[in-house]
Amino acid sequence: RQAVQGRAPGSTGSVPCRQAFAIQWSPVADLRYSVAVVGGGPSGLMAAIAATRAGASVCLLERQDRVGRKLLATGNGRCNLRHANVAETNYHGRNPGFVSAALRQFGVADTLAFFDSLGVLTTIEDDGEIYPLCGQASAVLDVLRLEAQRLGVHTVVGADVSRLLAGARSFTVFHAGGRTEAAVVVLAAGGKAMPQLGGGESGIRLATSLGHRLVPTYAGLVPLKTDCPYNRQLKGTKVDATVTLDIAGGS
Repeated sequence: RQAVQGRAPGSTGSVPCRQAFAIQWSPVADLRYSVAVVGGGPSGLMAAIAATRAGASVCLLERQDRVGRKLLATGNGRCNLRHANVAETNYHGRNPGFVSAALRQFGVADTLAFFDSLGVLTTIEDDGEIYPLCGQASAVLDVLRLEAQRLGVHTVVGADVSRLLAGARSFTVFHAGGRTEAAVVVLAAGGKAMPQLGGGESGIRLATSLGHRLVPTYAGLVPLKTDCPYNRQLKGTKVDATVTLDIAGGS
């Protein structure tokens, strides 16, 4: 969801994400990898699989001791793959239309076909949310991990990336395990949410080090603390409801 593609100076210009790995490669002869993916979450795994399927040699760098830990927590452990009725109108901010290219290039049918190709049967619930039929996020992580392995993606865990250096012919990625050179870097390090599962600011720091400008970030989902003693028993429960918040006598 937060993948950012970089391209070394002197190479061809930026192209849409889905087309990025369909171009004619001009690989540097002494480079082992065409693509280095920073971050082994759902976004990084998808990027690594897509690039390898298109013929690129890929190195996937994850700073945790295993890939995909955040994915296991999605959908209360069920892994909501996407929404059947997602549209630009569901997004907010200064420029909500920024998602239009992604939605066009990898729509609902593409998502269902992708997971079907990996053997994941899906179900669309009444509210439009799409889940794996088995109801287990671990099954989704397993098929993504195994597909990357089958394709030959070189996965390195414990590789906390500290620096990205853009050279004349390639990028150099410095990490705890040493350094990796690649013609293209996909930055999919995620955001600050759920630090206990690996969330942090490293992706923001790496992006700004390459000259990207970022707007201030804010938490999108936060808890509401009350003095009700029964809230803990409601953890994980989802209901359709209308909530009224009273503040200093007003609503």
